[in-house]
Amino acid sequence: MVPVIVPAYAAAFAFIYIVLSTRVIRARWQVKVALGTRGDVRLERKIRVHANFAEYVPLAYFSPPSSKCKVDQRGSYTCCALF
Repeated sequence: MVPVIVPAYAAAFAFIYIVLSTRVIRARWQVKVALGTRGDVRLERKIRVHANFAEYVPLAYFSPPSSKCKVDQRGSYTCCALF
């Protein structure tokens, strides 16, 4: 059984991903760079933020809950700490 909170987190993560993607696209248009960064530090930072989000959010989202989590009879998770 999938807890109700899972789709809410998935929707929030998808929205954040779209916002970060849009920031990178706009920064690339402003600097007029299709590939790479041409040494622009602000563009590099936006690309890294987007890439880190894309790398680590799925890892955290799909990792099993820690042993400190309890599931009640309705299937809801109660966790002290996720990691």
